[in-house]
Parts: sequence; C-alpha cells; structure tokens
Amino acid sequence: MNKSNSLFDKQLIKESLGASVRKLDPRTMIKNPIMFTVEIVTAVMFVLLFYILISGDTTQGSFGYNLVVFVVLFITLLFANFAEAIAEARGKAQADSLRKTREETPAKLVNGNTVRIVSSNALKKNDIFECEAGDIVPADGEIIEGLASIDESAITGESAPVIREAGGDKSSVTGGTKVLSDRIRVRVTAMPGESFLDKMISLVEGASRQKTPNEIALTILLAGFTLVFVIVCATLKPFADYVGANITIAAFISLFVCLIPTTIGGLLSAIGIAGMDRALRANVITKSGKAVETAGDIDTLLLDKTGTITIGNRKATKFYPAPEMDMGRFVEACMYSSLSDETPEGKSIIELGREQGRRVHELSTIGARMIRFSAETKCSGVDLADGRRIRKGAFESIRRIVEGAGNRFDDEIMKLVTLISENGGTPLVVSENERVIGVIELQDIIKTGIRERFERLRKMGVNSIRSTHNMPAIGLLELADEMGFLIIDEAFDMWERPKTTYDYARFFPQWYRKDVRSWVRRDRNHPCILFWSIGNEIYDTHADARGQELTRILMEETRKHDPAYHAQITIGSNYMPWENAQKCADIVKYAGYNYGEKYYDQHHREHPDWFMYGSETASTVQSRGVYHFPYKQSVLADEDEQCSALGNSTTSWGAKSSEMCILTERDREFSMGQFLWTGFDYIGEPTPYHTRNSYFGQIDTAGFEKDSFFLYRGAWTDAKKAPFVHVFPYWNFNPGQLVDVRVASNGAFVELLLNDRSIGEYQIDHEKGTVLTGNWQVPYEPGELTAIAYDENHQEIARESRHSYGEPVKLVMELYQPEKKFTAGNYDLAYVTISAVDAQGYTVEDANQYVEVSVKGAGWLTGLDNGDSTDTDEYKGYCRRMFNGKLLAIVAIGEHKGSIQVKAAAGGLQPAELTIVVSKEISIEGTSFIPEVFANKSGKDAPAWVRRIELTANDGNVFSPDKKQLSVTARIEPQEAMNWIKPEDLIWKTVNDAGIESPLAKVTDVSGFTAKIEAYGDGQFRLRCMTRNGTDIVKVISQLEFQAQGLGEANLNPYGFIAGGMYTYAEGDVGNGNEHGVSTARDGRTVVGFDHVDFGSFGSDRITLPVFELGGEECPIEIWEGIPGKPDSEMLARVIYHKPSIWNVYQEESYKLNRRIKGVTQISFVLHQKIHLKGFSFAPLQKAYEKLYASENDAVYGDTFRIEGREVTGIGNNVTLEFHDMDFGEDGCSSVTICGRTHNDKDAIHISFQEGEQETRQLVEFEGTADDSYRELTFPLKCVKGTKTVRFIFLPGSNFDFSWVEFHH
Repeated sequence: MNKSNSLFDKQLIKESLGASVRKLDPRTMIKNPIMFTVEIVTAVMFVLLFYILISGDTTQGSFGYNLVVFVVLFITLLFANFAEAIAEARGKAQADSLRKTREETPAKLVNGNTVRIVSSNALKKNDIFECEAGDIVPADGEIIEGLASIDESAITGESAPVIREAGGDKSSVTGGTKVLSDRIRVRVTAMPGESFLDKMISLVEGASRQKTPNEIALTILLAGFTLVFVIVCATLKPFADYVGANITIAAFISLFVCLIPTTIGGLLSAIGIAGMDRALRANVITKSGKAVETAGDIDTLLLDKTGTITIGNRKATKFYPAPEMDMGRFVEACMYSSLSDETPEGKSIIELGREQGRRVHELSTIGARMIRFSAETKCSGVDLADGRRIRKGAFESIRRIVEGAGNRFDDEIMKLVTLISENGGTPLVVSENERVIGVIELQDIIKTGIRERFERLRKMGVNSIRSTHNMPAIGLLELADEMGFLIIDEAFDMWERPKTTYDYARFFPQWYRKDVRSWVRRDRNHPCILFWSIGNEIYDTHADARGQELTRILMEETRKHDPAYHAQITIGSNYMPWENAQKCADIVKYAGYNYGEKYYDQHHREHPDWFMYGSETASTVQSRGVYHFPYKQSVLADEDEQCSALGNSTTSWGAKSSEMCILTERDREFSMGQFLWTGFDYIGEPTPYHTRNSYFGQIDTAGFEKDSFFLYRGAWTDAKKAPFVHVFPYWNFNPGQLVDVRVASNGAFVELLLNDRSIGEYQIDHEKGTVLTGNWQVPYEPGELTAIAYDENHQEIARESRHSYGEPVKLVMELYQPEKKFTAGNYDLAYVTISAVDAQGYTVEDANQYVEVSVKGAGWLTGLDNGDSTDTDEYKGYCRRMFNGKLLAIVAIGEHKGSIQVKAAAGGLQPAELTIVVSKEISIEGTSFIPEVFANKSGKDAPAWVRRIELTANDGNVFSPDKKQLSVTARIEPQEAMNWIKPEDLIWKTVNDAGIESPLAKVTDVSGFTAKIEAYGDGQFRLRCMTRNGTDIVKVISQLEFQAQGLGEANLNPYGFIAGGMYTYAEGDVGNGNEHGVSTARDGRTVVGFDHVDFGSFGSDRITLPVFELGGEECPIEIWEGIPGKPDSEMLARVIYHKPSIWNVYQEESYKLNRRIKGVTQISFVLHQKIHLKGFSFAPLQKAYEKLYASENDAVYGDTFRIEGREVTGIGNNVTLEFHDMDFGEDGCSSVTICGRTHNDKDAIHISFQEGEQETRQLVEFEGTADDSYRELTFPLKCVKGTKTVRFIFLPGSNFDFSWVEFHH
C-alpha cells in the first residue's frame, strides 16, 4: 500500500495522539460547544473520583464504577480530537512531502563548461541547469537551448506530452515536470520560495479550516439540542428527590452525554478536514471547507480543449496603420518589432510583410538591441540605433507602455482593437517611441485536414455546409470562400428555455444582443454565407407565443448588423408539425425542417410563400464494410455494435433510407435542398450504442468513404464530368449464402456480372425514377463480381470489380492525392491508407491485423485511425488494427524539405514502405515542427484475430418432419487464430432477419466446431456463428439461411423476453428502436401487435416494459389482447410510463393487467407519442399461490351449481371443483383462504390433494353469517408439497357460493 495514501501511517498516528491531548486545552475545546460540555462533565467526574478516593464515600457509587464512566468520557474526548488531528496531520504531511521533493530533486547546474549535481533547493534566479530524457525539472525556468518533450500531466492534467523549446512563447518549464526526450538547458526564472512547487506548498499549508454555512448552522442546531438536554437533566433531580430516588452524579452525566449529539459534534470538524485531505490526495488543493462542500454538489466537470478545426497558433492577416501613419512605414515597424519574436505569430508578421513587398535584408539592424518576446511582458520589439523604440504586443501591455510615458491611447485604435476582437481575431498593437502607430490582425490557422475533408465532400457532390450548432471558425469560412462552398452560419442551440441544466439559456437574456452583434459583424463580409440561422431545435418556438416574440427580436438584431441582406435569416426546427413553430417559420419565411420531410407538401400548400429546405435530414447509420443481411430487413442494432452499410440501418427519427432523402428533395421543386446529418462520423453520439463515435457520417472518422457516400454521389454528380460505378458489399461469404448486391452510379444503366456471367441490368432514371441503385440477391460463389455503368447510349463509362480473396500476405500503402506537392513549414499533412492483399494481389477487405507504423526523415507520425467506433485504442500511437481492411496513418510534414520514409509492418505479413517527397520549403512562417512522442505500445504480441468464419451446412438447409435436425461446421480463418480460439469461444444462435433470436429453431448441441440445430416451427431463420475475439464485443458474424416446412406454428414465449422488433402487426409510423426494439410515431396513433404469444393454460397478468422516452414526460400506453377495433379484442390496461429520461437507456416499469391472459393469443400496444419499446415480458405466475376464481377451475361437476361471472354459485350435493397442476414447491403450503358464503349455518368442504395414485384430504368448515354476506376465511393446513391436483368437494346438503381461493406458504 502507498504510504502517502495510508490513513494509519505510524508517524501520523504518533503525531495525532500528541495533538489530541494538546487539544484538550479549554481555549481550544470551547470552539466546539458540544465537546466542551463533555470536557466539563469529564472534569466533574475526575473531581468526584478524587473525592471518593480520599473520603471513601460510596453514596455516589463505587470507585470502580465512577472510574469506568470517567475513562469512557475521556476516551470520547480523545477520539474526537484524534479524528480532527489525524486529518490535519495528513495535510501537513502532504506539504512536507512536497517540500522534500523540492529539496531532494537533483539539479545539473551548469557553470561554464562544467556540470555538477546540486539540490534543487540550492538553485537561484538566473542559474542555468541541464535536463535530459528521464530527468525531473528541478525549478521553474525558460529554455535557452534545445527542445524537449515534457510530461506536464501532474500540473495540467493533460496526458499527452507537450513540446517545449528555446525561444517563443513555448519555452517555459515548471519544476516537478518530467523530460521525456532530448536535452535542454534552462535559465531559472523564479526566486527561491517563489516557484510553482513553493506556491503549491503554501497553498497546502495555508488551506484554511473555514466553517461552511451548513456547518455553522448545524453547530448552532446541535448547541441548541445540548442546551435543551441540560435543562432536561437538571429537572430530574427535584423529581428524584420528590419520589425518594437517589440518582448519582455519574448517572446524571452518563444520561446527559448519551442525550446530546456527542458523536456528530465530535466528528463535525474532522469530516470537513477529511474532505479537504481527500481532495488533496487527488491533487486538488481546497482552500477551505466551503470549497469541499461546493465540490460535493458537482456531478460532472467539463474541461474545454480547443484545436478541433484550428491549430492553436495564429497568423497575421492584415496591417492597420493609425490615422496619418504611412502604410509602408508601419509595415516596416511591424517587421522590425518581430525580428526577435520566434513565436509563430511573429514569424507570420515577417511573412505578411514580405507579401507587402518588404524584405528582411532591407531592414538595418546595425547597433540595434532586440527585445525578445516573454510571457511576462507580452510584447517584443527592438531599440534601433537611430533612437526609435518599437514595441509590438497585447493591447493591455502596449497601452500600459503608452500611458506610462504620459501619452494618450487613441480612441480610433481602441475601436479598431474592439472590431478585430469582435471578428474573432486577435489584435496586436504596435508602438513607436511610446506612441501607438497601428494594429496587426491575427487569425486562427485552419488545420490542413479541413481542406482535405472539404475536397472529399465535394467529390460526393456537396456544395453547402451547415455549421451546427455554433458559428464556425473564421478559417473555415475563408476556406469555404476560396473553395466555393455555401455556409449556413448558426448561432444558437437554445434561447430562454434550457435543454440541459448548465447550457447557454442561463446567459441568453443578458448576452444574446452582444453575441448577435459579434457574430454577424464578424462574418457578414464572407461571400460563402447563405443563411444566418438564429436557432436549432429551439423549444421556445414550440412552447408558446414567447417563441414568436423572440424570433422577431433575433431577426431585428440580426438585420441591425446586416442591413444590406448579405444573407437571409432562418431557423432549423424539429417542431414543424405544431402550430407555434409554424408561426415562427412564418416570421422568418426561410423554414428549415429537421426530419420533417413528410410535412413538405401540406405546408407548401398552406404556406406557398415559404422557402423550405431540409435543415437536418438523413440520420441513417452505417459502419464502413459491415453488412447485415437481408437488405429488405431494416436492422438498427446488432450484436457486433456496428450498423449495416447495406443501407438498411435507420434510426427512429431519421429517413427510411438514403434514397428517400434524395427523392424527397428531388421531387419537390419548392425545396431548396437539404443538409445531411452528417458528412463525417464524429466522436460522441454513437447511436444506437454506447461506443466511441457516431455512425451518421457518409465518411468515417478516418476519412474512408462508406457505401452511402456513393449513393449520394450518384444523385448529385454529373456522369459526363466524373462518371463512376460502385458495387457493394465485398465478395467473400459462405458457400451458397444469399447475398444482397447493390450498385450505385451516376450512369443511366448498370449491369452486374459474376465470373463474366451477367446477373442482370437496371436502368437508373436520376431525374424521375424511384429506384436509384441496381439491387440483386446473388448466391455466393468464389470469383469476381463486376459492376459496369453505361450512359444513355449504352456506352460503358465506368467499371468496378470486387474479388473473393484468401489470406493476406503483404501490406500495401497508398498516398491520398499522390499527385500533391508537399511543402515544408506550412502545417501540411499526408494521409496514407494501409491495406492488405492476398497472394493473388486481391485486397483482403476484412483484414484486421495490428499494424505498426514508423516514420523517418522530414516528418513524423501524428496519429492512426481506422474508423471503428468500437475500437478504443488511442489515436495517438504507433500501432493499431485495420478495420475491415483499412487503416489511416497521418504524417505531419516538418519544416525542412527532403523525403519521408513511412513503413508499415504486421505479424506474418510482408511490410510496406512509402516515400513522401517534400520538395518545397517555407522557412520563415510556421510553428515548432517537433515530432510527437507516443506511448510505446506494440502489436507484435497481440493474438491473431479471427477474420472470417466459414459455415458449411452438412445436411442441407431445409428442415422437415422427417429431418428436424441438421448440422453445420465452422472453419476459422486465419489458421493462426486456431492457436488460441476454442470451440467454446464461438457463439451459436438462431435468429430472424432482424438478428433477433428466433423461436423457430434452437442450437441443441455443439461438438468442437460443429453445431446441431433443431427446428420447431415453419418459416425462415438464420444460423449465426460469432466470436468476440477476446473482447467484450462481437467482432465477427457469419450466418447461413435455413427454412423449415411442415412442422406447424412456433409460438413466442412471453415468460422469457419478446423483443419489440418481433412485431407482426403495425399501424402508424413504426421504426427501429435501439437494441432490437421498436419506436412509435411522435404524433398520431401507433399500434404494435405481436402474434402467436403462448401464455399457457394459466397465463399471467403482470407485464414489464423497458421504455426509452425522450422527454421525461408522462406516456399513456394501452395494452390490448387482440388488435384494437377487431372482433374479440379487449383493452386489459391503460398504464402511465413516467420516468426521468436517460439518453439511449431503456428503463423498466412493471404493471398489473385487469386480468390474466391465457392460451395462444395476440397482444398489442397503443401509443400516441414517441417512445422506444425494447419489448416486453410477463412474470410467470405460480398458480398454486395465486388468487384463483372459482370459475377458472379446470373441471367442475356434481348435482347442482351455476357459473356466474367469476363465481360458482348454488353449489349443492356432491359438487367438486378441480384445479390441475398446482405446484406447491418444496416448501409447501400451510394455509388456505376461501372467499364465499354459505346459506347454511356452516358447510363442510373436503380439500383433496392428489399426486398420481396418492391422495390426502383435509376438512374445513365454512361458517355462515346472519346477513348472508361473503366472507374471507383462512384455514390452517397440514403442509402440502409438490405438484397436486386440488379438488374442493362439497358434501350433501351444501348450499355454497364460491368466489375465490388462495393458498399460502
């Protein structure tokens, strides 16, 4: 155990024991009123002990008795003090530990050409020390020589190493951090006692034990209780004297101490200190107990990290000279001020000056004194030989210099600084001889990868992008201007009504005017802006008329700053079916529909003046290279936590298919277009799972196109300019397996060939047709699958083939845009695709080997990605698995021209190498081009994953009455996987087309790699064989189709679990729910029915429903037997589901129906709002212990009786009621309750329990009442166990009305 984290360290206990005695000082104890009173009575007991010892008087009890009371009280005091003392001691120990770290850290002090080891405590300001890989930085300082990768996680919490180097604004290092690579020399910048470590020590030691408001209130309350009990104990003495009782002092004191809240009072302060100490152990310094209490209210702490689109450095974009300042002279001053500034910003100013026609060699620096940039002054500059003093820096720094010299900071410059800031830029103010001469504008540098992503979207046919749901970076708008993309510039995701507890709604009333002004003024001169979007899915627009008022206000504010109508104003709404949202749309006129395409026609008829478009459409989900068959079956979720790229994975709220998105927009001339959710996958929102990143994109996170990319490309691009054809899926399945093959193209005709044999041809009418792809079902056979695209004249314009393949033998690397010329020094990136091929050179499209990547030369590896949402390996690393045959390596281009050698290696495969030529160099502009350092993870020892499971049906794939059992054998690929995989690692399952366990058949036996399947009912099902490859998630699914005939109907078992996706009847807009569930429509009536549900002869009336309801609102659910409105249907319950919503999480609720459902029947659910229903299950009832109504008997016979509703009445001579299959279990029953009435004084009833030939009888007598009313009488029984047939036998002369009976354990 780590001693520093041990509560009972010997040294701590020793110190705390001493402190607990010292705290007995009354001046200390009085701060805790409760324990102070305990100390007083302890002192009284000590005096009493002394008195008894001296006098021998035992009227107050024996010496031993009083001694025990005294010892208990004294220990109580010590315990309270000890708890507080040990918590305080741990804080002091932490400070001592930090101090020891500072004193014991060795420093390599540099003195001339010698280096000697000294204690870090001996370092003084301006001393120079040296550090190399593995060293702890001994003191705060500035790097003056070299560069290094440094682990600052102990200070910043950032796990990734950072690069620190001499010069610029990234040269500071902090004592206590660790050098991971290279060698640096550092000048100490902190005086002794002023370092970061010293400040931490002072914070720890100075953390004050301030009582929180809650603690103060609790102390006052406890003190009040104590005062009350003082009065209570004081009044006992007169009462005791009155009755002649003798209560000893010890008894009084014991009673008092027990009554007052001693324990709470004793531990109150210790609890607060312990909280501060616990935070300290997590490297969190709390300066007061109040801070600990506040931290206890925090559920989630979010830390923002920038750099998604921008690099983090800024670039000079424009010079603004002051009034009456010559532009040329100002540019020259800016360049002079940046000559010694080695930051990326300083270098970019020199570059911008060069673009203005100035050259560095023209600047005379003879006799000049360079002023380097520092984090303290936040400025740099130069003192020239001619007397000019030029400074450039942050607005506050330069203003301080200017005003400090007695000069005025010009109002025009102040307005310019404000304008640049509002435009999203950073202003740098320039002064000469302490007078402001102008401002330099800096903007964020857009990441190179954003351009590459734009290019991929353009290839798909995209021409417009919606920035959801915040305004984009300036760099992105500039790139859109350059490349010709249109942008919807969006500002708000909520107004006054919040979506989450801590969102922008808290600030909207105070900030919306400022934010609209800043937003519009920043972006209004970008030609790419198509719309100003003032909101996305704003609940205010749906709730009431206030939404319309806010719409007008935001429109007025936007127009105030864009009076020239550079762009129109819009809202993206998912509330368009409802009146209030339509009123808001009528205000803006440019109506954006989020997943509301089905309302287009109606709303266009009602509002012909609206300009309508799909502001958010699609939300189809797909994983690259994953195919869940058949295509006709919509499957949202499956066991591999992937989504089908066939085009049959759809969300409950999104489009039914990608084709529907295309057709809906194409066929409505009044629709301006649509914005797909989304272009690329992104980290987060992994619907329908809880994995890593989303599945919505047409391109995965690695930049690899999914098959849906080609569906849109076929509709949105011109075959005359860029013809293409795309066939999917890959071609490598089980022998005879029926495979859905699809072909996308922008051509007019497509043809499919298998091994040069034509399978068929489709005509694709992109203008008016409803079928936008070629679609076939093809039994798999090895070979070549080829798709050919033709133009209107049936001339071939494109061809693509997929081949069946064997085991991979070597890796292949391919450079994205191989024709691209790479330039050093401009943040460029190279994208390298790594794949594998077999011995014939065919791509192995499901390869999953670990690949190690190394980069040498004029660049470095910056990350790996494979697009797999279930893969939790780090992006920053040297090694990662291929996912469905692909892995992306991102290579950063350094600052010097040359060549980059990229090498990829995988176990058992021939490695691949690629050379990237960096032919051009920009030496002046840029940043610190330093290779990143990753954790040294290797995939060499990783086991070979199963890539493929080939299934062979040994006896055919048709079941019949004569052939109810068949066998299937699995063969594992690659062979190396057989070294670790065992037969029990394979998962066998029979499923329906949706991947839900099928009632038609079951795997009855597995022997080695062969499984036996037995069929129980007619229909089609699939046999699956799966493996998790040693993980928690299924990684490989292989399946074969089977059919059963002549076996009869198979029923569903409600006592297991029936998935929502098993529904057989539906009314309304029914869609896929998560986890094989079903989703209902958000408006209108939805009915979901399930056929052939077998409840058995007794049935059940207790149902459990797992529900995911999006809004946390009350949701009425009707539960029916049969189909509502059909003959013999009956509503069994109308229940309310109401639980706080948890996104994508089903929560169970159980309900009791009006009666039990029995036999094989149909059950339906009726809803009027949107939910996801995972399915349902019924609780199996133990018939023997349920309330059994007399009419529910299995047999009744005798002379006289009537069945009236649930009762059997008028029971006369020799009548018997039988209840079969009464299982009383091993514990048995011991009593019975009978509800009924007799019209006699009493009726004798024999209760018979029979099992086989054995029968026992017990007699009970049911007595009548004067008013002839029903009674519930309970009778004891001799214990009855096991399964019995129970008979109630009525003797001659009986006159009994039998309502119900219930047995009890």
